[in-house]
Amino acid sequence: MQTMEQPAPSVLKLLAHDLRWTLLQRLTQSDYRVAELVAQVKQLLNLVSYHLRQLRQAGLVRERRSTADECSFHYSLDLEHLHMLYLKASSSLHPSLVLQL
Repeated sequence: MQTMEQPAPSVLKLLAHDLRWTLLQRLTQSDYRVAELVAQVKQLLNLVSYHLRQLRQAGLVRERRSTADECSFHYSLDLEHLHMLYLKASSSLHPSLVLQL
């Protein structure tokens, strides 16, 4: 029996990019402003902002306005959503990869 090949889930494509993966790793440690992430990953502001936007649009990263100055934004990782998407992606590879609770 032949099965139709399916494209890789979009979340895996997002996670496969080195800079996005690095940003996610940083965000597991704390919430950060863009400037802080730029300094940590030593990349250009527009590049970091672009990849944060990709992660935000996928629901992996949250953005909140600073209560201190109301001008800057802090970014945080949405672990629950990442976990759900990761499990869904793995189960699309093989049904036995579904976590049984």
